[in-house]
Amino acid sequence: MTSKLTDSVPPSQDPSSAKNSAPAVQLFPPFIAYRDIPQEILFPPAALMLLQKLSRTALPLLIAGEPGLGQSCLSRLLHETGFTRDDPFLELHLSPDNHENTLQALYECLQAADSGKPFSGTLHINGIENASRDLQAGLVFMLEHTAIQLPQKRQLCFRGRIAATVFKPLEQVTAQNCLMPALFYRLAAAPALLQPLRERASVIAQLAEIFIRAGEMRLMMNSIKLTPQALHRLQEHPWPGNVSELESVLYRSLLFSSSSSLDAGDILFTLQPPGTFSTDDTGASPPPQPARPAQLVTTGSTQELSIAHLVAELSHEIKNPLVAIKTFIQLFPAHINDPEFLSDFFGVAAQSIDRIDYLTERMLEFAKLSQPRTVSIQLVSVLQEAIKQTDSLNPPLQINWRQEDVAAMPSLHADHEQLRYALENILFHISHNAATGSPVELHVYATPAAMFLNIACAGEKPAQGIAFSTGQGAFIDDLNGLDLFLAQQVLQKNSIRCTKNTAQDNTTITIQFALRENPGMRDSVR
Repeated sequence: MTSKLTDSVPPSQDPSSAKNSAPAVQLFPPFIAYRDIPQEILFPPAALMLLQKLSRTALPLLIAGEPGLGQSCLSRLLHETGFTRDDPFLELHLSPDNHENTLQALYECLQAADSGKPFSGTLHINGIENASRDLQAGLVFMLEHTAIQLPQKRQLCFRGRIAATVFKPLEQVTAQNCLMPALFYRLAAAPALLQPLRERASVIAQLAEIFIRAGEMRLMMNSIKLTPQALHRLQEHPWPGNVSELESVLYRSLLFSSSSSLDAGDILFTLQPPGTFSTDDTGASPPPQPARPAQLVTTGSTQELSIAHLVAELSHEIKNPLVAIKTFIQLFPAHINDPEFLSDFFGVAAQSIDRIDYLTERMLEFAKLSQPRTVSIQLVSVLQEAIKQTDSLNPPLQINWRQEDVAAMPSLHADHEQLRYALENILFHISHNAATGSPVELHVYATPAAMFLNIACAGEKPAQGIAFSTGQGAFIDDLNGLDLFLAQQVLQKNSIRCTKNTAQDNTTITIQFALRENPGMRDSVR
C-alpha cells in the first residue's frame, strides 16, 4: 500500500515548545482513505473491467451496493482515467428524508462550476434513489440533450459524465418505483455491482492486514499478529457496514488488546468497550461465542448466475480446441505434402480431442451428481482418493502433505462421492493454472467450529477466460476456470465453503467444513 502520510511535526510547530507532559502524537489521518487501498482488493474484477470499458465513452456510471464499499472512490477512478480527468469532480449527496429540495441542491452544486463554459467534469450523485421527480426529469434531460435548465431560464451545457450510487438492490429499486424508468434504464446501461464484504471473504485477510498495519501506526503499537482463529471469526461476520466497519472493528480491537496478537476473543464487534458487558449472577462476563458455521443460501438469481457462468465456461473451453482444429482443416489442402504441417496438425488435433474428452467426462460426472447424501467421512481418505486420480497428469503434481496432521482430526459430514469429485477438480485446476513445477502444499487445521483445508501453490497463469453478461447488466470475469467452478458448485450443495485467493504470485484455495457438535473437540484443537 502506497502511503502519503507523514509522522513528522508540521513546520509551524516547534517541538521544543511543547509541554513536557504532552504525549507525542503521530499526525496520521485517523482512518485510511479508500484510495490508499489497492483497487484489486477493494473492488471486484468485474467492476474494474467495466471502468476500463466506460473510460473510452461518455456513458453514465451507476454503482449499486451497500454503504461502505468505496462507491465514491470507484467513481473518482473513472473520472481520473476517462475524458473528464482534467475537469472538476462534483459530489451531490441526497438523503432519504429530503426529497423536495434535491433539484435546488443540483443547481447549487453546479453553480460553483458555472464559468459560462460547458461543464466537462463528473457529477457524482450519492443516493440517487432519493432524488425528487423534478431532479430525475432534469437528469433525463441532461442525458438526452447534454444540457440542464437552470433558474431564470438559463441553460448550462453539460459535456461531462453522470455517476450515481444506489444503496438498494436494483430489483428493489425497480419494484418500489424509486426511479423513473426513463432515468433508471439510461443510468443502468452498464452498472457496476459491488458485492458486500460478507460475499468476498477471500479479501478480508488482505484488508485486515492493511488495517492492522495502519492501526499500529495510528495507535503507536508494536507489531500485532492476527491468529487464524481471529481471521475465521472476521470472515464469518455479516459486516453490515462493510469495509468501513471492518476498519473500525480492528482499530477498536487493537485499542483494547493487551497482547502481541489478536485472537478470536479479542475481536470486538460490539460498540461497547470491554468491562461494560452485562454479567451473569456470578459477576463474570460471558465468554466470547465461537463463530457460527457458514450458512450457504442459493437464491433464484444466484442459481441463474451459476447456470450462465457454467454455459459461458463450457462454451469457451470447447470452442478453443474446435477453432484450432478448424483452422488446420482450412489450411490442409495447401499443405497436404508438408510433413511438418501434418505433424503439427495431428499433434494439435490429438490435444484438442483429449481436452474435449476431458471436459465431457467432467460434465457427465457433474450431471450424475444428485442431492447430497450426507455420511460421516474422514478427510484424509477422500484426499488420498482425489490425489490418486491426478497420477496421470503430465507433468505430475508434486504434493507436499503431512498426513499425520489430519490423522487425529474429527470426522466430517458430507457426500463422499461429491467431495472426492470436488477435490479432484480443484487439483486439476491447480495443475492447469499453477506455474510449471510448482509444488502443491496441503495444510489442514481445525477450530472448535470448523475444519479448513488450504491448497496452495506458487504462480497463477494469466486468465484466458471471457467476460459475459448475467442478463441484468452485470459483467462477470471468467477467472476461475471450469474445473474450479464445478467444484465450487458441488461444495456449495454440501454447505461447504470454497474460496480462491491470488496474491503476490501465490494461489491459495481454502475449503471450510462446518463441524457438528463434538464434546471433545474444544479440548483437542489448539
